[in-house]
Amino acid sequence: MGYYKKAEICLNGHLISASSSPSNHQAFCTQCGKPTISHCPKCKEQIRGWFENDGIVILRRKDSFKIPAYCHSCGEPYPWTISALETAKLLIHEEQEISQQEIDNLVEVLSDLIIETPKTKLAIVRLKKFLSKATEFTADGIRQFLIDFGCEFVLKSMGIK
Repeated sequence: MGYYKKAEICLNGHLISASSSPSNHQAFCTQCGKPTISHCPKCKEQIRGWFENDGIVILRRKDSFKIPAYCHSCGEPYPWTISALETAKLLIHEEQEISQQEIDNLVEVLSDLIIETPKTKLAIVRLKKFLSKATEFTADGIRQFLIDFGCEFVLKSMGIK
């Protein structure tokens, strides 16, 4: 029978541990100084870390753990997801050479780039149009957002992965 270990992640989305135990709890992130959480702020459900199978030892690298964007129990976005979406929206709104309608169209489907939904293909089309017109600085920022938070389908469609 398997079970999930508890993950501990700072409010900025830095992974502290994917197999946390009380003995290695860390109240604050050593990378950014933000508080850490191991439970969903909304429903208080434990954030899932590594999946463990009794009697099976698996060696894993910390950097191979995919930090969840949304709570598996209540579906609410985690604080780092909210922050990343807000930052991406602000970055998109900085573009002055792109029409307000195109900016609004992309912002509307931004969360569909993080998780695969029926609107993800539309989000990719809007994203590609935006990136073709955006300044290099904005385009780089949005690409980094995708690297950090984009779902697998988006990463493959954009040639990032």
